[in-house]
Amino acid sequence: MALPRKKLKSRLAWLQRVLAEQFPTTRSLDEWSVGFDWAAGPIPFACYAEINPQMRGFIFRVIWQSPLPPRRRAAVAEYLHRVNYPCPIGGWAIDLDTGDVRWKSGLYFGAGDLTDELMVEVLNSSFALVRQHVMGLVKVSSGGSVAAALRVVGEDPGEGSINE
Repeated sequence: MALPRKKLKSRLAWLQRVLAEQFPTTRSLDEWSVGFDWAAGPIPFACYAEINPQMRGFIFRVIWQSPLPPRRRAAVAEYLHRVNYPCPIGGWAIDLDTGDVRWKSGLYFGAGDLTDELMVEVLNSSFALVRQHVMGLVKVSSGGSVAAALRVVGEDPGEGSINE
């Protein structure tokens, strides 16, 4: 039996409370999503989590905040393609027209239960994979070669913090 909308709303409220304990910028974006700011070391990201009752899915995005000039987009796209291939779940995406770069992950829960544990695992696995690739993204977006960016994959910048 599919989860009723009321239960999905309570899951989102729980998630917002948990996130607010760790991320002071946590805020409601709309009826079904919550946003917050996160940093991988010194590198800021905007994040949002959404429960989509129509598709029966939980969606999580980590959005790169630095402007990406058009001349760097092809190199960034190649880097993202190369680091995406071995990723077990989730992946990086780039809009080549705007330069928007984001990590995308989530899950479909269908008629099953969207548990607190499942939502936390989507977030934690996303944070781990973003930290694994972010130093290469910094390198290639600031003018380094794709090869140089791939050499720094796995250099973890650690957890940063963003306050209000």
